[in-house]
Amino acid sequence: MLDLLLAAQLAAGSYTYTAARDGATVGTSQVTVKATSSGVEIDETLSGMLNGQQSSGSATYILGADLSPVSYTANGSIGGDSIKDSAMVKGASANVASAGGAPQSIALAAPATRFVVIDLGAVAGFVPLAAQMTAWSNPDVMVLVPMYGLSINLDPPATTQTRPANVPSADVVLSFGGHAPFTVWYDPATFVPDEIDVPSQDITVTRKR
Repeated sequence: MLDLLLAAQLAAGSYTYTAARDGATVGTSQVTVKATSSGVEIDETLSGMLNGQQSSGSATYILGADLSPVSYTANGSIGGDSIKDSAMVKGASANVASAGGAPQSIALAAPATRFVVIDLGAVAGFVPLAAQMTAWSNPDVMVLVPMYGLSINLDPPATTQTRPANVPSADVVLSFGGHAPFTVWYDPATFVPDEIDVPSQDITVTRKR
């Protein structure tokens, strides 16, 4: 019963996100969240332009009943580069494969006690993050980045975040520092992100409301 309650924290539905760089739209993603018999499935289709080249793709992110990552797959073309990557997670170990690279075996390392998956160019990994962190009581996490076949540890933020003008007043912030800082503003009733800010890439992703 507890696992079912954890999985239910992330509201099922279809969500549209737009990515912008320096105010110009660079991509659109349609994300569908649905409950399954064993947890949650997140499906994404995306399209846009990168460096003047058309980009498109799809991703599927499977989570267990406690919102732990089980598998992630992505296929498509981003900026003219073929994308085919994946991540498989089992307990404290993961296997990550990227296009053109040998599969990498990654072990969960302290201080991290949980894996999450966040892939370059995709929104799917950000969507369940607030629900995951809440369900797991905000642990240290290790991020799997399938496109590059690597992992990074996330650090907590060092400063207070300023609420962007278009973020609803009731939204709650989840942010991380370190080498790849980012911030997620989400609806506390549904745990669905309304805005994702990635300053290292000058990218802002907003949900159509």
